[in-house]
Amino acid sequence: MNCETRTPVSVQDRQGGLIIKLLIACCAAFFLIGAGAVLGLLFPLLSVLVGLFLYFNCPILYVGFTFWLWVLSPLVNRMIIYQGGPLIGGLTTVANLVTLISVITFLRCLPKIIKGSNIPFSICIFVVLYGVSIRLIQGSFDDLLIVEQSLAWLCPILFGFHISTLWKNYPALKVSIQSIFFWIVLIMGLYGIFQYVTAPAWDRNFLIASELSGRGTPEPFGIRVWSTAEAPQTFALYMMAGFTMLLANFKQSARFPVLGVGHLAFFLSLARAGWLAWIVGLTLFFFSLRSSQQMRILISIIVGITFIVFLISLEPFNEVILERLESFINLEDDVSLNARKEGYALLSKVAFTQILGQGVGAPLDTGSTGYSISDGSIIPLFYYFGWLGSVPYLFGLFLSLFALLRWQGVSSDTFNSATLSITAAIVFVITLNPTLNGSNGILLWGFIGAGLSCRKYYLSLAKPRQSG
Repeated sequence: MNCETRTPVSVQDRQGGLIIKLLIACCAAFFLIGAGAVLGLLFPLLSVLVGLFLYFNCPILYVGFTFWLWVLSPLVNRMIIYQGGPLIGGLTTVANLVTLISVITFLRCLPKIIKGSNIPFSICIFVVLYGVSIRLIQGSFDDLLIVEQSLAWLCPILFGFHISTLWKNYPALKVSIQSIFFWIVLIMGLYGIFQYVTAPAWDRNFLIASELSGRGTPEPFGIRVWSTAEAPQTFALYMMAGFTMLLANFKQSARFPVLGVGHLAFFLSLARAGWLAWIVGLTLFFFSLRSSQQMRILISIIVGITFIVFLISLEPFNEVILERLESFINLEDDVSLNARKEGYALLSKVAFTQILGQGVGAPLDTGSTGYSISDGSIIPLFYYFGWLGSVPYLFGLFLSLFALLRWQGVSSDTFNSATLSITAAIVFVITLNPTLNGSNGILLWGFIGAGLSCRKYYLSLAKPRQSG
């Protein structure tokens, strides 16, 4: 079978769309009748079956379905928990299982994984497998947490590689991703505002049970918004990517009000690393465009800022947002930042002394350092994989970025500029967020794959001209 995925026919797309709608209807019906216990078992099974059908029949829909699961499955699982249903693994286990289907692409393309733009993916995949092997050698065969952690590191790379093989379908892939992130910004934005104003029972229940004090209080106007996602920082990064996609799509006339609603929820997340990533991503995106495109983007930014200023000036949103913005000015007195810096300094001594690494999922005692394992990517990377694995992993990551940077593509294709800007913005906050694995890793490697898909597509178009 050919390594590259074939173009799907319209009948298969319609079938795939119908199956996705039936899955949504099924989940909604079981929740409405209060059958969370049944839904907790059916949701993973049905999602994997739908994922398999889409992978083999509708490859572009499979990409969209996978993105949506990473965005929405945490909310579905919180609702299942609220109704007393079982949680199989973590909040994103279902998304991991569906993403794992893309390992078929990797296995199908094994003869080509050490060639060209595939090299970064192959390096990082083998590093993760090395980390898993180290942990298994230590005798941790029966720990479900290790399985979930292994998938969280492996699946984003496999997903990005899968997207990169869809280059023959790049025009359809581009339209699909733009559409997906338009709706992600709208739906996550609206639900984020709803979450902040009403504090839904399932979110309150999860907040109380998990004892995550950093997400605010379980009451209206007290929650630190994470919307349908699993955490505020994850929500913020997905919104950042969505904002960039919206600005890159000049044909989307409805983007201005959607940007306004999305930014209100984005600011209510109080995720400063996400805000910083957005500033970096927007700056890179703006300066990567032609002058005529920059003017159009500048108009969009001005209109967008008008919406944003109006919305965040409304009560009761303005006080909490302005207080968080002011924290950028007084960084020396920022208790959270100082505690994190102290924790990073202490734990880095443990992480950077690892030669072979402790293996994926190995417990890292952060104690009272003020640092959480979810506060960055560098310490977990070196602790799990050691110098022996971390250096090749970072080499593979930056090799993929270099491949995107050294090829400018078609200057009129703003999607190409957007993918590079999003990727660079996520890498920029690598010391502040877990950007290499889990939900954020899906975003990072997914857009690396999309950027390489764009590159391969335009290079294939240029070859006939060069030969002629």
